[in-house]
Amino acid sequence: MSKRDQELAGKTAVVTGATSGLGRGTALRLAQSGARVVVAARRGEVLDELVAEITASGGNALAVVADVSSFADVQRIGRVALEHFGGFDVWVNNVGIAALGYFWDVPVEHHARVVEVNLNGYVYGSHVALRHFVERGRGALVNVGSVESEVPLGYQSSYAATKAAILRLGRSVNEDLRLAGHSETVAVGTVMPWAIDTRSGSTPPTTPGTRRGWPRWMPRV
Repeated sequence: MSKRDQELAGKTAVVTGATSGLGRGTALRLAQSGARVVVAARRGEVLDELVAEITASGGNALAVVADVSSFADVQRIGRVALEHFGGFDVWVNNVGIAALGYFWDVPVEHHARVVEVNLNGYVYGSHVALRHFVERGRGALVNVGSVESEVPLGYQSSYAATKAAILRLGRSVNEDLRLAGHSETVAVGTVMPWAIDTRSGSTPPTTPGTRRGWPRWMPRV
């Protein structure tokens, strides 16, 4: 067992967006390291399959069906972790959707939904996690951003905006932790991956002008 696995063994981790891609892979790897995993997403049946896979391999996992754009749902994720495992040591915010196309062609309600999920969802998760970590005196919050947190691309303006905001959120919260005297025991990190091949993000993006029939609005990591 590696040193990192030893550090994770017996800990509890919450992973949102756990039904595919980075979220699913993260949950599986945490379970392999001996962590108890609370997996959350909207697709209950897929979550149950993930939990079954983890438990069949000797791990310990619990599913919570939740929509991260609802603060009540995110609070419930934390509450379930507290009730079943006595709390949590790691929280991974990993949810993302995109509205693809020229900014002015994408319906404004789709842009608004991107903000609700990608930014509000991370604010809600960060708030629940950090209140718990500060109270117990330790914890790690991981926000999954994107390369677009620093390098925005065309055709997905609202997605890029939310990913940039996620990076700034993490950096600002770390300053809060430093000023409040918690930076030695509570940490926030932002990872910025490139494109990930997932069920939700495998369709190539396109612009309305290409007329190829690809959807303008689709989930992605």
